[in-house]
Amino acid sequence: MYIVSVGDALCTIAAASSFPEPFVTPRYHKRLSWAHRSFAGDRFSDHVALLTAYQNWERMRQRGEEAEQRYCDNKSLNLLTLRMTHDAKTQLCNILTSAGFPEYCVEYITFSNTGEDTNLDL
Repeated sequence: MYIVSVGDALCTIAAASSFPEPFVTPRYHKRLSWAHRSFAGDRFSDHVALLTAYQNWERMRQRGEEAEQRYCDNKSLNLLTLRMTHDAKTQLCNILTSAGFPEYCVEYITFSNTGEDTNLDL
């Protein structure tokens, strides 16, 4: 059975779990800031927060290195961790397609972290 339309998100989460979390927090804080928690929207999910932060970073990355850096600075995200996650995710997607999974299984999908979303609400 194939994992339809969620392979990209699964690869992102798997890749991110290999590195420190991308959320930069001061040493004296034990919890994520409100800004970091807001990435989850109304879903109360660490995974959705991670995916939202990552997908927003990808959009900024396409605008250039300056936009990418500014986004990370404004949102207190670790740029190096996001870049490593991107590289690992790309490798995982390539492994899946090389193993015979159709490319549509790992196609990029967008989702909403607020309200109903058929891509998240399986």
